[in-house]
Amino acid sequence: MATKLPPETYLQVWERASAEEIGICLNVDPKDQLKLVNALYECRSTFGGFEDMMIFQPKPDGTVFIAHKGVELPE
Repeated sequence: MATKLPPETYLQVWERASAEEIGICLNVDPKDQLKLVNALYECRSTFGGFEDMMIFQPKPDGTVFIAHKGVELPE
């Protein structure tokens, strides 16, 4: 397990990201970033769903996005 918290702890994060038009941005301490990302993936694996969502980690360290894969914004 990636963290000491159970996978369901992160389910509401996925649900919130899914409810948004694009997704959400999470700002975390860079030393905890890998643990958070692993816990989010474990949650998605445990509960299923959210296959239309992706996690990406642009610079600077400590920035994590959970976004819809197929978002197209109007020009």
